[in-house]
Amino acid sequence: MEPVNVSLEASYRHCDALAKREAKSFYLSFRVLPEAKRRAMCAVYAAMRRTDDLADSDLPTETKLAQIDEWSDTLAGAFAGRIAGDPMLPAFHDTVSRFSIEPDLFRHLLAGARMDLTQTRYATIDDLSLYCFRVAGVVGLVCLRIWGCSNRAEADKLGEACGLAFQLTNILRDVREDRERGRIYLPGDEMRAAGVTEADLAGPTLTEPVRSLLEGIADRAEECYLRAAPLVAMVDADSRIGFVVMYSTYRALLQAIRRRGCDVLTQRVSVPAATKLAIMARAMAETRLLGGARLHG
Repeated sequence: MEPVNVSLEASYRHCDALAKREAKSFYLSFRVLPEAKRRAMCAVYAAMRRTDDLADSDLPTETKLAQIDEWSDTLAGAFAGRIAGDPMLPAFHDTVSRFSIEPDLFRHLLAGARMDLTQTRYATIDDLSLYCFRVAGVVGLVCLRIWGCSNRAEADKLGEACGLAFQLTNILRDVREDRERGRIYLPGDEMRAAGVTEADLAGPTLTEPVRSLLEGIADRAEECYLRAAPLVAMVDADSRIGFVVMYSTYRALLQAIRRRGCDVLTQRVSVPAATKLAIMARAMAETRLLGGARLHG
């Protein structure tokens, strides 16, 4: 890539356009934030999206790992103020500086991308939880830096629980697709205890042992959602809607999976567009009065 030098405003416009194109429904939750926070969310989204795209490309694993290492160096440079070479870097540097976002959060994110390329099985829930923290928990912590919150230490704990809930929900939804790609994110010890083999996850039918295993993961995810719910009162009032929309959308996906009896092998479960719009409308109503937001089951 030839070196690219753009102004800060042009960089933010670039990130906004990318988020609008790629972030789909979550871009709506960006749009209702105050301008500075909206722009910041788009800037960090652009960096995270680039990480995902590198990991998900069709190139050989060795090439992807080398590209992630190069991208890691680029982001480290951006934290230090070296912003030439990519149109998103000026906005990224401005955002991480303005909102005091720690470099370690992005180091964890990149470590999660490497795990996706080098690790296809997880022996225990503790192993899986580390992966979930790196690919989802740190995203929540970055968001909290931008949104602002009270009681940072406690908010971070709840943010990690929320990230675990989100990623466990994703794992449930994608069990069959991941199995087809040679990846299994369900804890190996829990699979053995339930009498579930890897072949069982390929479908096309859902056996009772698989259902029992997936219901256990769904129960764990629901516990994490409940644990994270008090976070809504800690997020700054002008940004609360962003959290409510994300939380409610992911929890609606988990609820849709549970309504299907955790049958994610015969049909991919998703949240309909109409439901997402209803979530946005409800979130706007619930966050209209300062301190009045609440999360429903």
